Amino acid sequence: MTPAATKRPALRRLLATAAIALIPACTAISPESETALGSPFNEELKQGYLQLASGEAWPPSTANSSHFRGKAYSALLAEPVGPDRVGDREIEGAERDEALALRERLLADLEAGAREQKPIDAARAQWSYDCWLRQVEIDPASATAEACKATLTAALAEIDDLAPVLPDIPPATVYFSTGSASLTAAANDAVRDFASDAGVAPITVIGHTDSTGSASANQSLSQRRADAVADALRDMGATGPITVTSVGSAEPERAVSGPEASNRRVEMRVGG
Repeated sequence: MTPAATKRPALRRLLATAAIALIPACTAISPESETALGSPFNEELKQGYLQLASGEAWPPSTANSSHFRGKAYSALLAEPVGPDRVGDREIEGAERDEALALRERLLADLEAGAREQKPIDAARAQWSYDCWLRQVEIDPASATAEACKATLTAALAEIDDLAPVLPDIPPATVYFSTGSASLTAAANDAVRDFASDAGVAPITVIGHTDSTGSASANQSLSQRRADAVADALRDMGATGPITVTSVGSAEPERAVSGPEASNRRVEMRVGG
């Protein structure tokens, strides 16, 4: 293996050791001199938090300086680091309500894929939110608070309403016994795996039957099967919206005349 191939893994181990020590100022690794691992989101986030730390580098704000520098280290290591919690700041009244609403909006944008689609704007929105939150705690009418809020507002405008980044999950199908809407053990395993992979992504569930029976009976049965799978997905951890449809025997997987097992199914796919 070449030195170039080993450089970043070695850096990761060295940075992890520095982080564990919990004394960033005393380590040989400086976030100012190293590029963050991972995506451009991490580098922009690191730079933003270093800027906040430098602005809090005098008493009585030593704790805040350490706090923001610690978040810069997390970004440097490509570790998960989210916006500060409102409850950790002494903010009350209308400012607290606004801070909660803005944090919810920011998190929704991040979960929708802003880190991947617009990494610089997403990182800027996060660190400027933390900047504004800290300044509101000190003086919500200060020029610094207004500057942080302006940066936050501009960044949020760039990442609002992004199309969600859907996980790359192939469709999955579960099968049922004749006339049944009960999930088998194998079907439960398949639904559990799909729910785990899908997470917060939207899911479409489509129920089917074989060609045995009347059209109305098959429509009802396919709906019950789809509902059973949707309920199982929610129970097993899928938290995104689930669209449930049923088509009876109208869309056979195999066009055969008898009671065909492959058509007694429910299909699951990510997206609409």
